[in-house]
Amino acid sequence: MRDCDLIWNRAALDGGGIAPQRGDQALADVLVAHGLIMNGGVLHALELLDPNQVQRAASGMEYFGLAQASCVLLETLETLNRLGGSEKLEAEANARYWAVLADDTTLAERFEQVFVKHPGDFASLGDA
Repeated sequence: MRDCDLIWNRAALDGGGIAPQRGDQALADVLVAHGLIMNGGVLHALELLDPNQVQRAASGMEYFGLAQASCVLLETLETLNRLGGSEKLEAEANARYWAVLADDTTLAERFEQVFVKHPGDFASLGDA
């Protein structure tokens, strides 16, 4: 396996590892939210995550250059808190999110780009 695959797996399975660096934590936070969204949609994720987890996921998305996905989470959470959920809100949030991150490919590509440019933002594999 490539180093980036091992780091991705560490983020997905171990929350970034025992001594996560900035990039590890960002990836782990994004993967928690992204997995929930891909399985049940944006509102599903927002109902299961606490506000701190949503903020961390949004910050992680920004770190990986996915500001539009970050905005979807934060704006949808604000609307959900203010007006409550609706089928229209759910459909719009899902469409906006999936326009940016329709699957794991874009996220994986962004992660790999950041990993190549800033490898020091990720703990060494010996620190798994």
